[in-house]
Amino acid sequence: MHGGGYVFGGPDSHRDVAWRIAEQSGCRLLLVDYRLAPEHQFPAAIEDASGCYQNLLDKGYQPNNIAFAGDSAGGGLVAATFLKLKELKLPQPKCAVLMSPWLDLAVCGDSITVNEQADPMLTPKTVQTMSTLYLGDVDARTPMASPVFSDTSALAPMLIHVGSTEILLSDAVRFSEAIEKTGGDVCLKIWPKMPHVFQVFAAYIPEAKHSIAEIGDFITSHLYSAES
Repeated sequence: MHGGGYVFGGPDSHRDVAWRIAEQSGCRLLLVDYRLAPEHQFPAAIEDASGCYQNLLDKGYQPNNIAFAGDSAGGGLVAATFLKLKELKLPQPKCAVLMSPWLDLAVCGDSITVNEQADPMLTPKTVQTMSTLYLGDVDARTPMASPVFSDTSALAPMLIHVGSTEILLSDAVRFSEAIEKTGGDVCLKIWPKMPHVFQVFAAYIPEAKHSIAEIGDFITSHLYSAES
């Protein structure tokens, strides 16, 4: 699930980071070209993502052989889709990876202000504008729009990577803590001084390569485990 604040981006913009994850995990890759705001507001993206998953199941793919991954808004979309699948009583995919996920569209996390000057990629104003374009009149604290306010029980195992200087840092921290409180399986790694979705710079910086390698290991350890 590609990022872009629910308003831009697509398979082409995220092809590089996506193929790298696919190569590291040994998986076939499906890039979801979900509908974008403001023409298609919440919950269009969630409907497309959950519909895509249902289509995979209809084609005979097994949940234990499917992993989700997403960055920024795409990471939030992965989490929201898992919530939707739970609501629909569909089996969860085997695991998920969230990279710098945007999980609080109310934009009220502490890091929004604490890291405002340190984040080279995002500003509070930009994030708030994208939230409004995507949500329209919908309450930003609606759980499926902002998974940090959701019931995080019974979700598939998740790996979350985020940079320490991001304004979205607290989104990842709060979501991870919520999963832990409900007994879920989550691994949060905060990368020192890394920017938002630093994995897209894998051709240039070693930390991004290392992150993608760890993502690949996480996916393979779940998809190819003895219980799969």
